[in-house]
Amino acid sequence: MNRGKDSNRAEFDASIDKLRGQLGSSGGDGLAFLVEEVHSPTRERLRSDLEKAFPKLTWCVYDAGLSEEQITRLDELRRKCAIDSAIRPR
Repeated sequence: MNRGKDSNRAEFDASIDKLRGQLGSSGGDGLAFLVEEVHSPTRERLRSDLEKAFPKLTWCVYDAGLSEEQITRLDELRRKCAIDSAIRPR
């Protein structure tokens, strides 16, 4: 389906190729992924590949289960230790 109409694989591939070209020319500026915290070697490999292809992309990890206090404490720890946290774009 594409905009409510039947589509096929060739049309999908053409759309992806067009999008890839547009994003590639900007380095992925404006491309963003919002994902849950999952420890997956496959997803990390895919993220790494995407970051190489689109160095300006934004990868955000979100955990809906964190309380405001936990987010604040993780942010303070991240600043203090200069490490990534689950609530900041990577």
